[in-house]
Amino acid sequence: MKTLSTTLIALIFMMLSLAPLANGADLETIRKVGSNTNSVLIKDFSEALYTRNHMSMRTIVEKNQAKVSKEADRVLKVALAPGVSSEKQEAMFYILERLATEHKKITGDDSELVNVKKKIFESKLSPAVKEKKAGPVHIVENTVTESTQKSLAPNNIIIKSGETIRWTNNNTAATQRLASVMSTKEKKEILSPKIEPGESWEHTFYTPGEYYYISFPNKVLYGKVVVTN
Repeated sequence: MKTLSTTLIALIFMMLSLAPLANGADLETIRKVGSNTNSVLIKDFSEALYTRNHMSMRTIVEKNQAKVSKEADRVLKVALAPGVSSEKQEAMFYILERLATEHKKITGDDSELVNVKKKIFESKLSPAVKEKKAGPVHIVENTVTESTQKSLAPNNIIIKSGETIRWTNNNTAATQRLASVMSTKEKKEILSPKIEPGESWEHTFYTPGEYYYISFPNKVLYGKVVVTN
C-alpha cells in the first residue's frame, strides 16, 4: 500500500510538471519566451528543450552549474511580476523546472529544484491564513459545479501541531482526492480516499513543517498547510 501511494503521488506530480507541453503551441511559446530572455543560459537551454536535445540540455547545465541558482531566481522574478500572461508564466515555469531537474541529476543536490517548485506552487496560493478560532479542527472546503471551479478555501492555512484539518467536498460533479506533493522530511501525510460529494475527510498533523498538496481529479487545486509548534 505504501509503495502504491508513493507511486501515485509521483505520477501525479509528473503529470503536473509536464502539463505545459500538452500541445505544440506551448512548445512554441517555450521557444519564444526563452529566446527573448536576457540570460544566455536560459536562452540556450530553452532551445535545447524545444528541440528535445537531452544531451545538449545536460551539457549546457554542466558548463553553467555556478549560474543556475542566480539565473533561475532572476527568471522567477520576471515570471511572477504583475502583468505577465499566464501562457508566458507557465512557459517560464516549465523551463525553470527542467533546468533545475537537470541540475539535480548532475550535482545530486535537489535544493534548487525544491526552491523552484515551491515558488511556482506558492504563486497559485492565496496569502496564508492563521487559524485563531477555538477548537482543534479547522475546515477547508471546495465547491465545484458543472460550469464553475472554485479554489480550496482557505488554500493556505497555518495551524498548530496536534490540530486537525477537515476537508469538506461540496463538489456536485465529481469525487475529490487529496495528495501531498512536497512536504517536510518527505512525510507524505496527505493521501485521502475518495471524498464523495457532501462528505468530509480529516487528518491530524503532528510534525511541524510545510505540507504542499493538490486536490484532484477535477481541475487541479493547490493547497498548503503550515504546522507550527
